[in-house]
Amino acid sequence: FVRDTLLEDIRGLLQISHADRFAEIFRLQLFRFLAPFFGAVIIASPLPDELGVALLGLSEMSTKKFAVFSFVLNAAGIFIIGGIARTIV
Repeated sequence: FVRDTLLEDIRGLLQISHADRFAEIFRLQLFRFLAPFFGAVIIASPLPDELGVALLGLSEMSTKKFAVFSFVLNAAGIFIIGGIARTIV
């Protein structure tokens, strides 16, 4: 199932010109599925949150859910970094 749709997406991208290829990536089913996941990883990491916020914004999440989700991810990221620092020291 995934292999067939992934191959169709890749074939479709290869037939599109270079200018339209970037815009077409945002319409892929795989991108719509993975964008919130990558956004959550970026928000939980020490990287700047703006890219993660943009990726989560593509998932059309409500503002209230986004605020709670962002808070939880930032807190989890802080605890993970603290745990890593503790194991190193």
